[in-house]
Amino acid sequence: MASRQAPFAGSVCNHHICKIALHDLNHALRYCENTIVIANGTMVASVIAAPMLRDIYQLNARIETCSQGRALVIVDGPI
Repeated sequence: MASRQAPFAGSVCNHHICKIALHDLNHALRYCENTIVIANGTMVASVIAAPMLRDIYQLNARIETCSQGRALVIVDGPI
């Protein structure tokens, strides 16, 4: 199986699973193929979406697509 360079310096992707905790949602959207959101020790979502941001983080926020085609969380303010 061929390896490909991962987005972080010095790391290589060999199709393994890696669990990391990212508290910056834009980093999670940029570097992760799959995400889950955990609140109070319970998985509450597997998709980062505006309704989840409102319910979990009490934020008025939206998901936009940047000029490179990547998803980006834009926070408009608290609820």
